[in-house]
Amino acid sequence: MLYEFIEELRFELCKKEVEDIENVLSYFEEMIRDRMENGEDIETILADLGEPKFIADSLFGEQNEVKAPERKVESGMHRTTFADVREIKSDTVSYNIGFRLAPDKEVILEYEDDEYSTLEYSLRGRKLHIEQKFKYHGLESLRALFSSFSSKGRKHAYNATLYIPADEDIDIDVDNVSGDFSFSNLKSGKLDLDTVSGDVSFHSSAFTEADIDGVSGDIDLTDTLFEDEFSIDLVSGDLKMNRCVCPKIKIDTVSGDIDLLLNEKRSNTNVSISGLHRNTEYKTGGDASLKIETVSGKVNYSFSED
Repeated sequence: MLYEFIEELRFELCKKEVEDIENVLSYFEEMIRDRMENGEDIETILADLGEPKFIADSLFGEQNEVKAPERKVESGMHRTTFADVREIKSDTVSYNIGFRLAPDKEVILEYEDDEYSTLEYSLRGRKLHIEQKFKYHGLESLRALFSSFSSKGRKHAYNATLYIPADEDIDIDVDNVSGDFSFSNLKSGKLDLDTVSGDVSFHSSAFTEADIDGVSGDIDLTDTLFEDEFSIDLVSGDLKMNRCVCPKIKIDTVSGDIDLLLNEKRSNTNVSISGLHRNTEYKTGGDASLKIETVSGKVNYSFSED
């Protein structure tokens, strides 16, 4: 039933020429799954939301040109610290999150919220779970949440910063829809990142390994080290890797462009690039390897000697 609902909603949104349909669909799917995990059955949830045509008309019809009623917004920054964390799990829809190096051995979370959204967190054992929660108040609230889709194709972005100690035993697992993420000056364990349309940037960071899945967001890496494997799967997002070091890189993409500048002396990488209409190889020696599969995107690669 969920699949049928999402596809019917997709059809109705297409008729409304909504700019970023995937973001809207991802939002509704995640909201429905959250409510199911909290014990509600799918029939009750869909009945509560209404028919897909009704939702599309309510959120993106002509009445959506009228601004949502003004509300007194209660907002502010929050700061919380956590000790002895070994795993971080983050589930967000529209937060922009910066991952930074912590000044000591504690994980620090700083975030803002308002009337419509906040971050909830829990520490179970040594696993920190962070989740964005929306406060649903019917179609009026949903219209306010989606008002920016009609003009920018993005929901309102909230801001958060997560400070993480330099520790290879701390793994990071991130699920995101439209928020932008940045990783700077980190030294962590395994990174597992899933994003729909949010852009992700890395700078001067190190991970034991990384697995990234994206749809339309761009991925930009500069001066980043992966001790084991870097694997990325994209649909239409672009990938840039500048002076990155990794013994094994695997890139799968459909239509996104790929721009690689690898350090030849440090990475010692064997490069193999294959696609729908090309089969090109570039080798520098050593046991490391790079494999790229693409359908229609452009591929640029070069090696620096610095």
